[in-house]
Amino acid sequence: MKKTFLILILTGTFNLHSQSITTTVNNGNLILEDIPTIPQTIKDDLKRYQNVRSGSFRSFTDTGDSIYISTRFGNVSQLHVVDQPGGARKQITFFDEPVGSMSRQPDGDIVACGSQDNTVHFWRRSTGEDSMMSGYSGKPSNIAFDHTGKILATGGSEIITVWSFKNDGPEGTHPGQLQYHLLPISSFAFAPGSNRLASGSRDGSLAIWGLKDDGHGGIAGFSHMTDHISTIAWKKDEKALAAGDANGKVKTWKIKS
Repeated sequence: MKKTFLILILTGTFNLHSQSITTTVNNGNLILEDIPTIPQTIKDDLKRYQNVRSGSFRSFTDTGDSIYISTRFGNVSQLHVVDQPGGARKQITFFDEPVGSMSRQPDGDIVACGSQDNTVHFWRRSTGEDSMMSGYSGKPSNIAFDHTGKILATGGSEIITVWSFKNDGPEGTHPGQLQYHLLPISSFAFAPGSNRLASGSRDGSLAIWGLKDDGHGGIAGFSHMTDHISTIAWKKDEKALAAGDANGKVKTWKIKS
């Protein structure tokens, strides 16, 4: 049995570009043609990606499930908390000036922030309560809790102001003030397991303080470097202290108990 194939030959002219609209864009460097118009719905949807802002990691929360970051709100950097990867940020400070230094209370829900308007704020995450401490002669650029979370040291000038969180908080109390340095504080650090505080100044002076739970205390030792002290660190067993200055020099001291 023979099979027969039928072949149809179609002829004609097809204009594949009959519906296209030719557009030319010349910006002086490149000529583009046939660029389709972007629908307005896509433009509107892309707007939310055009206001991306950088953020700086500050700390984990006390539970470790969330993080604190600082990022701009308007034109002012403020502190925010982010509860999950890709989650929305929740603003927790609303200062008129950018947020500066920040410290979280160990095993507690209090976050302390320094603002460039020469104030320190204590924010309680559990209640959302915000308390402000003013009277600083300079910007509180250094803030640190001790290992117990009962003492907070703040530095906005050559004087270190220490607040006590021993009872209900520092509201309505008189802070301790530590005076030795001649120029503003540039760095300080609490010892890992005691209430000793080491502080450094722009004048190169270094001091070690012994503090009480009420925030008051006195000087326990002092030394000096050739330039302003930029960083301080304790050895874990508290038997040594290291400090670095603006010239890149590092000096260490043995510390007696």
